[in-house]
Amino acid sequence: MKKYGILFFITVITVVSIILTGNYKKSSIKTVETICLKPTKAENFITCSGKIEYSDAHNIFVQQTSIVQDVCVNVGDKIKKGDTLAYISGTQNIEPDKLESIKGNIPNLIGENAAEDVYNNFINNSTNKAIKNNSTVNSKNSAVSTLKSPFTGWVSSINIKKNSVTDTSTPALTISEKDAFQVKLCVNESRISDINVGQKVIISGVGLKNGEKSGYVKSISNEAKQVINPTGSETVIEVIVGINSQKDNNDIKPGFTAKCKIITDEKSDMLIVPYESVKADENGQEYVYKYEKGKAIKNYITTGKEFESGLEVLSGIENTDKIITLPDSIKDKSFVKLLREECNNNGN
Repeated sequence: MKKYGILFFITVITVVSIILTGNYKKSSIKTVETICLKPTKAENFITCSGKIEYSDAHNIFVQQTSIVQDVCVNVGDKIKKGDTLAYISGTQNIEPDKLESIKGNIPNLIGENAAEDVYNNFINNSTNKAIKNNSTVNSKNSAVSTLKSPFTGWVSSINIKKNSVTDTSTPALTISEKDAFQVKLCVNESRISDINVGQKVIISGVGLKNGEKSGYVKSISNEAKQVINPTGSETVIEVIVGINSQKDNNDIKPGFTAKCKIITDEKSDMLIVPYESVKADENGQEYVYKYEKGKAIKNYITTGKEFESGLEVLSGIENTDKIITLPDSIKDKSFVKLLREECNNNGN
């Protein structure tokens, strides 16, 4: 009887130990998430903000320092080649009674140092002509030139006004093509090496009611410049992004703020794994853990380019493999269980 009692006790202890061991092993199995690999497209990009402006702008200059008698157009006016933009006259054709009012405008356009010389030139030319003709100078009867547009387009800016002085160094007006737009960007020197002419650009902005626009890197300046911002100064390079001609560009306005996503690298049909899925051993060889029949299987891989979404895998894993996303504290061939039965990222 005593013998049977001992055997029964040993049996109970054994069963309890088995149950407890099974529960311990079950509770120690790590729960993991996976992604299902499939060929995909990946891209790298740089995001910058800038201002929309007319492209193909043509600056109109006067041929000599002149007095603006009248301006015949306004910003936004549509004009044709040969249309009159303004009436101007040379310095010898100024009426003496207008000299004082004009004198105040000279420094704003040509600088303080040259202002007095130009003003005196007005007086001498006007006075000499008046004495010679024994009459006052009358601009209506003097040689007034017509400033005409050599282009068809839209007036995008006007830098002159009636009874002011303009010289050859400052554009009098700017004529632009109405539906040709571009974005002017200032790119930090640390990022400019990744940008090349011709790269694709996605353009967006709160003012663009018809959605995103497509564009391209049109030009990159050969010179860097310093700009001041709230955190100090930085060295930037000017980049011009052309906006592709579209039928729905009527929502674009010069001066709008635009966000440009410049695609610096793009590739299709790749296997991409998240950065956090890739580990390296003591020799620097990279590997991932693949989920197979309840186990984590270690697979060495060869990686290629780096993208925003992860690493390109050239070899070591295949399409449809299930890759564990966060393999921390997992060992090769250890038992694991899925958080869900399908791959969480792609739903496959």
